[in-house]
Formats: sequence, structure tokens, C-alpha cells
Amino acid sequence: MRCPYCNNKVERKWNFCPKCGRRVEKRFGLFDVFSKIFSNEYEPTRAHEVTINLSPDFNHHMISVKPMKTSEPYRKKIKISNRKFSGDVSEPNTKIKRLGEKIIVDIELPGIKKIDDVQIDRIYDSSEIKAFGKDKGYFKILNIPKKYKLIKKNLNKENLELVFSI
Repeated sequence: MRCPYCNNKVERKWNFCPKCGRRVEKRFGLFDVFSKIFSNEYEPTRAHEVTINLSPDFNHHMISVKPMKTSEPYRKKIKISNRKFSGDVSEPNTKIKRLGEKIIVDIELPGIKKIDDVQIDRIYDSSEIKAFGKDKGYFKILNIPKKYKLIKKNLNKENLELVFSI
């Protein structure tokens, strides 16, 4: 970074130019914002509030990242399954219907015979569907608003039906 008055090199952490003594504006870009967000202060299991200070008062941090105080579902830790796919993994054919306050999802899962071979993980505003077959696997992410809860899951003739409701 350079001083706009004397063109002397100024380190980003300095508030004043060491040559002319004038206050220098700290400029930051989108890279700085993302670097702060994904620093060690970032917890991926929680929602975060990003604050960017645009005032000329350099005594305060320009960018701050704090976990938000939220209710469900962010307080829950995300459980990640260790189960691995065997063979090819593909995205299944999916039909989504909205009926009033319900969202009905039909997913074709050829080769999947038991409901125990289907894993459904709720992550923020989406549901991650994994189905494990002998030599084929299926993976699908559904964008379902967080106010909707899974109330029914049924596997019938290699078709998975999921019903979400408020």
C-alpha cells in the first residue's frame, strides 16, 4: 500500500505514513472480507455476522466476524457420516411438489432396497440425501427452507418419498 500524499510505501497495519506523518486510509477489498471470514475465527457449524466498519476511525477493527446468537438449527452440531459410497455416484431423478404448507419430494433410487441405506442430513437451509447401493450410490441436495421439518420418509419400490411441513 502507498501513502496517497508522498507515495511512500506504508504497511497495511499502519495508520500513519512513516515519511510524511499523515493519516492513511486503510482500504480493503472483498479478498480481505473473505480472508477474515474463513480465518480461524470462523466456525462452519454456526451462522455468522460479518461487520464491516466504513468509518474513518481506525481504532476499531475494519472487519469483524462473530457467531450469531441463533435458535435452531444452528445450535445443533452437524453430524457427518463416515459411510462411503461404493461404485459410481450419480444424482437421482427428483420430482418436487408443493401442496399448501407441505413440500413433497419423490426421488428415484434404482437398486436401493432398504430405508436403512438412505441417509438424510439437515444442514441449514438444505437437506443432503445419500443413498448407498451395492455398486451404485446417489447424492442429492435439496434446498428446503429451515422452517420446514421432515415429517415423513418412505422407501417404496426404489422410490423415496420425503414430506416436509411447517
